[in-house]
Amino acid sequence: MYLDAGRRSGSTLTAHDFIQAAIAILPALGVNASAWDDAADAMGDLPAALCVLVLDANRYRPVNPVWSPGGMLRAMTERARNGSLNLHGSLIALQRRVG
Repeated sequence: MYLDAGRRSGSTLTAHDFIQAAIAILPALGVNASAWDDAADAMGDLPAALCVLVLDANRYRPVNPVWSPGGMLRAMTERARNGSLNLHGSLIALQRRVG
């Protein structure tokens, strides 16, 4: 919904669209701006945005839902800092679940 709200009808999604959607959904997820800033500093705006969107999508998954998106974003940020974040794996798992 946040992705669709920010783009023009029929246009292709851009990195900017994903970043803006992630920033827009932070308050609804209960994620502090400082957690976003830390994530964006550690991994860049687009990867941080993708993390936020993955967290949002995983709030209601049937097994191991994300109860604390802010805490999970901070954990993902720490993993990005130490080189152990597997964002590709998270995106693939999400695609398999919804696809």
